[in-house]
Amino acid sequence: MTGDEVKALRQALGLKSKAFADLCGTSGTTMWRWETCGSDPAPISGHSERILLLLVRQVQRRGSGELGLTLRLALAVSPLQALYELLGLELRRA
Repeated sequence: MTGDEVKALRQALGLKSKAFADLCGTSGTTMWRWETCGSDPAPISGHSERILLLLVRQVQRRGSGELGLTLRLALAVSPLQALYELLGLELRRA
């Protein structure tokens, strides 16, 4: 993913940078680095990359509005709750 794509995904979901970073299991500073890559690929790897790919897939299936609301409500509890919700959506699809 490019930095522009990461930022567009976050904005489409209606998440603040800190909340999105928490969801992706990274720091706000790292999220800022990713988003400022512009059209260049962001240096994303490991679990963060898998979470972003799940988010993209779910946005394509459900739309950003519904998914964003689900994640914002879950993030109010904890990032782990938001991941649980995201994985639940993915498993219900299978």
